[in-house]
Amino acid sequence: MAKKKDAQDAVEIKRIPIGKITQDKELQPRQALTQEAVQEYAEAMTDGGALPPCLVVFDGKTHWLCDGFHRVSAARSIGAKDIECEVRRGTRQDAMWIAAAANLKHGVRRTNSDKRRAVAMALAVRPESSLREIADHCAVTHEMVRTVKSQLEAVHEVEQTASDAVTEAIADEVVTESDKVEQSMIAAEAAIDAAIDALDDAARKIDALLATDHAHFVNKQSVTNDIRNAKSALKQARPHERCPVCGGDGCDTCRGSGWVSKKQWELIPKTQRGGK
Repeated sequence: MAKKKDAQDAVEIKRIPIGKITQDKELQPRQALTQEAVQEYAEAMTDGGALPPCLVVFDGKTHWLCDGFHRVSAARSIGAKDIECEVRRGTRQDAMWIAAAANLKHGVRRTNSDKRRAVAMALAVRPESSLREIADHCAVTHEMVRTVKSQLEAVHEVEQTASDAVTEAIADEVVTESDKVEQSMIAAEAAIDAAIDALDDAARKIDALLATDHAHFVNKQSVTNDIRNAKSALKQARPHERCPVCGGDGCDTCRGSGWVSKKQWELIPKTQRGGK
């Protein structure tokens, strides 16, 4: 068993049983695995080809996979018992930070979705880090980090709005804590209404802009139509009824939510609506 030392801690290179490696999807630096790459690696392994060691972080109990998801999947597909890994000591958070910087110099070329995912992972672990630090770690532009961070903050705001609506509904006895489908409907309606309010605010700001000398080249009709269409789409997505197909258990019709919008409701045959 070979050993080497890095600047911070001991690093071991050893073979680890496949079954003891945890492939946590939240630590996967790719938006999705490429089956072609898995097959290519599997063929290389079968032919005895040498591949770089996978990278795992060991917290004393779990081997968190950070880099090598394609290779581990390939090893599983050919029935391999173990695979060579570089093992570092650390926590799951350390593993996520390391994973965010994986695949920079080897493996399948990263897509823009992969890069955005890496940034989101890095921000989740070290939200206090500067844009420059995150950008350098993930090898992306500062603008991408700024965009992803803004999106994550917006998502958090939407989720908080939905959570507050459910908490208030339970407190007012509008819904019970056991009725998860009803809670989901309340949360979705609150989140959608918050987005509609944001569009209304944007519309007011655009109207104000159009009244100034800064809007000579703004296509008023195009902007107005886009906001109107966006509001219409959001209103059509509001929760309407518990899904009559599955009764709230989750199915393809309700996309696993347990409820349907009015538009979706109208597409369901009347014979399946329970007389409604």
